[in-house]
Amino acid sequence: LYEQYELDSTETADFDKIINNDLPNTEFIANGLAEKTVGLMLGAGGIGKSTLAIEIAMCAADTSYTLSLPGLEGNIRGQIGYINVEDPNIQLEHKIKNILNYFVFSKSDKEKQNLIIQSIKKNLTVKMMAGSGFCVAEKKFGNLVENNKWVKWLTHFAKNKRLVIIDTLSRIHKVDENGNGDMANLLQLFENIAQKTGTAFLILHHISKSAFTNKVTDAIAARGATALVDNARFVMQVIEATKDDVELMGIDRGEIKNIVKIIFSKTSYSEKPINVYLKQKNNHILDIE
Repeated sequence: LYEQYELDSTETADFDKIINNDLPNTEFIANGLAEKTVGLMLGAGGIGKSTLAIEIAMCAADTSYTLSLPGLEGNIRGQIGYINVEDPNIQLEHKIKNILNYFVFSKSDKEKQNLIIQSIKKNLTVKMMAGSGFCVAEKKFGNLVENNKWVKWLTHFAKNKRLVIIDTLSRIHKVDENGNGDMANLLQLFENIAQKTGTAFLILHHISKSAFTNKVTDAIAARGATALVDNARFVMQVIEATKDDVELMGIDRGEIKNIVKIIFSKTSYSEKPINVYLKQKNNHILDIE
């Protein structure tokens, strides 16, 4: 019965509809990240992935369109979920407060402050889950097995959300990160939830040591099996800027340690966006330079 339901629930392409109607434009919740798809944010530890992910979440949740991240934002906004499985609660709270202080409360326009804060409070749900045991899949008798409890929880959490960000991948499974079969099945788990709920996933993940050492800038920099990036529909990387980058930007070379570059390594449903350069401000905030 279950298998029959799965078959019956699939759709068949309607050629009359495709030929005779204008199809809706693809919606992007972040630049290059399409609705109902799974994407990755790659970067070395300490580069600023978590901070950037929270900034993207806040921007996407601001339905007043007052908060802006040029080069990173999509063409839709709405309900956003952020699941942090890595940072202690107090450290995550400090990150959120620092970001709000920089992007919102440092602005003199009280009306704009209120618009942003009301949108974020209404549309952004942050789950602080370090130490919760959140795990969507594990290995049993050599096979990947979904953890029904947590998959159901995640499916429920994702309903009616435009985007769910997960920080980080390595914390939410107990399967072989270097196994192509396991990583393909893990990505498919998220794809299934995305299709059922209509959300997009952006999952934070580390790059490999060799990729960091050799300054690899394409999608294969991801740590673990290549199936991870093969199956993702979107990959963005947060990397250190080079001397050539800062010269191109007209910035003093002494500032290079404070500049990070966002590279869109894979965008399956849009033209590849141009690189974005961010400068690390006080409290590790990343902002457009």
